[in-house]
Parts: sequence; C-alpha cells; structure tokens
Amino acid sequence: MSAIRRYLPLLAAILTAAPAFADDAPKDVAIQHYAETMHIGTFEAAQRMDAERAAGKLSARLQREKPDTFAGLYIEHSPEFRIVVRFTGDASGQLSAYTKDRLYVAENAPRSLELLRATQEEVSEQLVKAGIEFAATVNIKSSIVEIYVRDPDAVRARLSKLLSVADFISIKETTGFIEPTNTVAGGRRLEGYQQQLCTAGFNVV
Repeated sequence: MSAIRRYLPLLAAILTAAPAFADDAPKDVAIQHYAETMHIGTFEAAQRMDAERAAGKLSARLQREKPDTFAGLYIEHSPEFRIVVRFTGDASGQLSAYTKDRLYVAENAPRSLELLRATQEEVSEQLVKAGIEFAATVNIKSSIVEIYVRDPDAVRARLSKLLSVADFISIKETTGFIEPTNTVAGGRRLEGYQQQLCTAGFNVV
C-alpha cells in the first residue's frame, strides 16, 4: 500500500498534463492537412470543415424540397471561404428562407440541378446503348453537362436530336479514361507492415 502511495503524486501529474499535451497535437489529420494547404490555423480549418458538412446537409435538403429551382451548391476556398448556392428565379429570396449565415452566397442559374442530372442520365443511356466509351459530369458552376469522349464529332452526330433541344451539353475530347487498378471493399482483410492485420472501412461515407 505504501508503494502505491509513493506513485500517486506521479500519476496525478501525468493525468493533469495529459489534456494540455493532447491539445497541442493535431486532433484530426484532415484538419491539419487543410490548414497547411490553405495557410490558416487549425481552429479556422476545423470551422471550415464543419461548414462544409453543414453545406452538404443543406444541399440534400434543397434537392428534396426545391427540385424545380435548386441549381446546385459549391464551395470556394480562396481568396475567401464561401458557399455558393444556385437557384433559378429569385436566388436571394429562396436562400434566405433556409439560412441567414453570411458564409452562404446566392447566385442565379439558368437551369435546375434536377434538369442537368436528367440530361446527364439521358446522354449516358444513349451512349451506353451505342457502345461508346465516355465520362459524364455536371458542371454546377457553369450549369452544363460535360461529356468526355474520344471522338467528339461522332458523338455529336449520335446525339444530334438531343443537342438540338439541350444547348447546355458540352462534348469534349479526351485521350483516355480513369481505369481502376484494384478493388477494395469495406470489411476486406488488409495486411500491413510487420504482419499487422486490419480491415478496410467504408469506401464512401
């Protein structure tokens, strides 16, 4: 018992010092990396990443509640951090109904995100049926659908009817496409350095 009493002061000192030591170390690698990349402090980096998560929730809500006018959301990190929310019609009025946060900026757009995605799906379906290799994406900033193919002229001929009614489809040439080199599924057993074993987490959160 006397031996235990001798070590109590040392144990108390360790426990007291632990929180201060932990605060000095980066709590999140992603926050630390973002802070270094943007040349800002870790506190501001953490605030920005919290804002990004909140913006993702707002985006999902707007897609559910205002599919006819919501035109997408994107984040600008420099020269200042801001979250741009696009709408058809009265952009400022629609955004103010959801948030008064000054980080959010309303912007007018010519067409909704729902229309852009529907057009992307139609293009994809036609090109898949034609056996044409492609990559398709929605450019929220420009409010267009971008299609990357090896032979743009051939694709324009194939999509001539759709292009005649949807002038917001941009067809661009590419010399190749991203090809996966390995498949890692959630829960898969992984072996690391010095025979350390673990399992893969979720691929997408």
